[in-house]
Amino acid sequence: MSASSALTVDNAEEKLNLSKYFISCDYGEMYASELRQALSTEKMISELYIFRVWTTHIGFKVFSHDLELSKCINNLIENLSEQGIDAIKQSQNTDIHKYFNNNYIGAMQARWKEYDAIFFDNMDNNLGASPLNATLSGYIVGDDVLNAMSLPVHYLAQFEAIKKQAVETGLMK
Repeated sequence: MSASSALTVDNAEEKLNLSKYFISCDYGEMYASELRQALSTEKMISELYIFRVWTTHIGFKVFSHDLELSKCINNLIENLSEQGIDAIKQSQNTDIHKYFNNNYIGAMQARWKEYDAIFFDNMDNNLGASPLNATLSGYIVGDDVLNAMSLPVHYLAQFEAIKKQAVETGLMK
């Protein structure tokens, strides 16, 4: 990778397009089967949104070997997640602020802390997909068998896409 195309703190936002992992995706299409069974689509999309934001955060944290760039990416993710709430409200008809009683940041921090602990305790076992799924399912769908099988597939696919982008941009060497 040439120096001019190298990923830096100054060009990370432009080169990574982080919003594609949690704002630009069509939850209604991506999670169609899960949403058809949901008692509350607003609840499910809100929880999936936080989970996809966290997956983006942890994926880039794991695949970054540059501490300064990693901190920059994390800040971009946190800022984009706040901004993305309005986009999700319009595109998915889901009011995330309302669902979390106008405490999205508090909810996000609590979920991230919980997901981080599960991930790091289980990362050698399929990136913690099963225990993370059990926790996420507890928030959104209970013990539905279909969702228990399909949610980890989405998680692992997102993680793989992040890894691929980290390699392509030189973030992961």
